[in-house]
Amino acid sequence: MAPNQLFPLEVNPRTQEPFLRLRKHKSVILTPMRWEDAPSLVPLFNDKRERLQKHKPPSDAILQELKDSQGSETLKMVNGAPVCYIRELQEDGSDIFLGNIAIGRCFHGELMGTNTVDWEHATDRETENRSLELGDPKIIWSFGDFLSPSHHGQGIMTDAMDTLLHEWAIPRMSVRRMLTGAFTGNHGSIRVFEKNGFKMVRTIDEFAVLRPLELNAKTGEVFLRLRKFLNIILTPPRWDDEPLVIPYLNDPRVCDWLSGPPYPYTLQDSKDFLARIKPPADEVIQQLDDADPAGTPITVGQCPVWSIREVQEGGGDVFLGSISIIRCENGELMGGNGVDWENKKKREEENNALPVGDPSIIWTIGDWLAPSHHGRGIMTDVIHTLLNEWAVPRMGVRHVWATAFTGNEGSVKVFLKNGFKLTATHENHVMAKGKMRGLHLLEWRYEG
Repeated sequence: MAPNQLFPLEVNPRTQEPFLRLRKHKSVILTPMRWEDAPSLVPLFNDKRERLQKHKPPSDAILQELKDSQGSETLKMVNGAPVCYIRELQEDGSDIFLGNIAIGRCFHGELMGTNTVDWEHATDRETENRSLELGDPKIIWSFGDFLSPSHHGQGIMTDAMDTLLHEWAIPRMSVRRMLTGAFTGNHGSIRVFEKNGFKMVRTIDEFAVLRPLELNAKTGEVFLRLRKFLNIILTPPRWDDEPLVIPYLNDPRVCDWLSGPPYPYTLQDSKDFLARIKPPADEVIQQLDDADPAGTPITVGQCPVWSIREVQEGGGDVFLGSISIIRCENGELMGGNGVDWENKKKREEENNALPVGDPSIIWTIGDWLAPSHHGRGIMTDVIHTLLNEWAVPRMGVRHVWATAFTGNEGSVKVFLKNGFKLTATHENHVMAKGKMRGLHLLEWRYEG
């Protein structure tokens, strides 16, 4: 008699939907994805229908493969699990969506076949892993999972992983090796894996040299996430930012408050600016990569993340503006006796000559933001994050000046909210955009 190709799945007699019942939590089942799950994903995963559009068709294809193989003398091996959504059965026969558990070929090529982190060969290793024939014991698989917080701590995910691994992955996918991970600090997830026989191989301390920067797993680009606006990140400058800057630096709502960029701002101006700031930013990132992960985090002389970007639902991002923290260029104000243009260059050279990490260095912040995002508190969060997450711990910054043209009350408020104090206002201080402008000077000192 030919075996049931859906085994060990059961079939709901009312809906004809296949499901896998957990070994211990009998009221919890794993089912295929459903289109109507889209609203349930939003509060749990900040996700929408796009996730279903990407993952449901391959899952449905596996189910169809199994159905098409009915009548075969042997059970068909498949390349995935068609049941990956966790649901709790109700007394009336309906169910409630609780989360997801998926098993697929490992996409962390940077960790395959190495005792360190190797981004250079990550894509090659992922391609090689995907090319192995189904059933090959050398295939490296990985779990992905999440569960509604209302059901945390009940052992449900431990049971879901145990059931999926032993009832489906081993007999129907020939899974023999898995590599999975959890962020440091996610002790609950680590316990779930250990209860299912996983062993802690190592903690990737290499990323400590980058902290507090994170690493984009897809592109390998470092970024700094804002403290409050979690969908806003700071990244290094990119060459393809050249045309993106131009509209903003020709917009009076931005350029009228900036002394540095020329007006009108051209593509060549943008190219020149990126050519000036990108190599030093890349150099800092290289210094961090080369640092000893077992040692004390090194102090660097610059911030490598200049560009403000808003992360989109699909994983891309939109350029919003710029933030920099550099050694102060207002040497005419460093003498302590008002404005001294005669010694401006000398005092800037003295400030620039101080060694990296010297607490007496005077730094300055320069920033601008797309007008579409003004008034939301984003720049306040950008400066707060940059100062506290990067400048103080990784650059040794202890003393910062900020300047704003008189009339730019929005910028003044942003700095005041970050602990700066308005120390002076100099009328008719500098020529900018064809007219003399007054200058507010604000000061911040690290209080420990």
